Amino acid sequence: MPLLRFSLPRDPGTVALFLRTRVLHPDSEVWLTGYNALRTWVRESSDVQVPLDASVELGEDRITYALGAWVSEQRRAFRLGTLKAWRTDTLNEVGMVWSVADAEFWKNLTAART
Repeated sequence: MPLLRFSLPRDPGTVALFLRTRVLHPDSEVWLTGYNALRTWVRESSDVQVPLDASVELGEDRITYALGAWVSEQRRAFRLGTLKAWRTDTLNEVGMVWSVADAEFWKNLTAART
């Protein structure tokens, strides 16, 4: 998300995300690129389980972004306790799957119970 122009109509959620990540956390621009790529993935696939080799095209130039690697790095940082709390909260808002193995276990257990 480049510059947010307030003269144009904007979704309140977009404005809140912009303010939270740009004003309160100005060091987050690189991280925000990955987060926006994840939001694009979720919007297009309706799934938060991102395969390691997944990529998305971003921006008008349709630049390929290695989303799977970014998500893997977020999971690693979360496991190590080095992921900032606000980033964890932001990822949880889109339904981040922190452990693919755990998610698959619960999915299979639910199917078995059914």
